[in-house]
Amino acid sequence: MIEHRLIERMVSLLEFRSARDKSVIDEEFMLQAIDFFKFYVDLFHHGKEEEFLFSPLKQKNLSQAQRSMLEELIEEHQSARKLVAKMEADLKGQGANNGDIKKFIRLYRGHIGKEDKQFFLPVMEYFDQTQKDNMIREFQEFDKKMFHERYKLMIENLEKVNNIKPSA
Repeated sequence: MIEHRLIERMVSLLEFRSARDKSVIDEEFMLQAIDFFKFYVDLFHHGKEEEFLFSPLKQKNLSQAQRSMLEELIEEHQSARKLVAKMEADLKGQGANNGDIKKFIRLYRGHIGKEDKQFFLPVMEYFDQTQKDNMIREFQEFDKKMFHERYKLMIENLEKVNNIKPSA
């Protein structure tokens, strides 16, 4: 959930820029945002969720509500991937589409809220302490391979340039 706070900061930056730059958002900013959403969010964050949490949960005897939520979260990851790909394609063509950006912002705000408030803590009951400890170790090993600090610094710089105080 710590990663969610960094993602929320980038979503806030995207929202700020789409409101400020109503017709066309600065290409350099959009390239950085797309990079963040493709690599930090999808490969790094979603990668961990899908491999180390969602995959083992699929093998558990989840309640119907939790199984439905799991499937919904996976679908939202796929929808986010498609929206980011569309934003990237649009940027190469006529420029960022504010409608797609707004869809992405709505999707992600709801998605993080579901994971944080409705899903992550309740599904932990399906794992014993050894499984939870192993999951944490797997997360940490995965994290060593990635570049969390690069994206944290990128967001801090974008907040500074845009005169925005960090939300997290």
